[in-house]
Amino acid sequence: MNDSLQLREVARIIPYKYQLLEYTEIPDIRIEIINECGHLPPVEKQSKFNGIIKDFLLDTC
Repeated sequence: MNDSLQLREVARIIPYKYQLLEYTEIPDIRIEIINECGHLPPVEKQSKFNGIIKDFLLDTC
């Protein structure tokens, strides 16, 4: 099983629903949305970002 981790913020330029369409063809993908975040999730939303990474590693390793 291949797992992917994709972190995306809700962009103002490309609406959320269209961002999700980009990934519908990738099998076993895992998408995490970090709301109210720009392009630096590890800096802007440290706790949320670290939780996502931790959960991903626990689930896949």
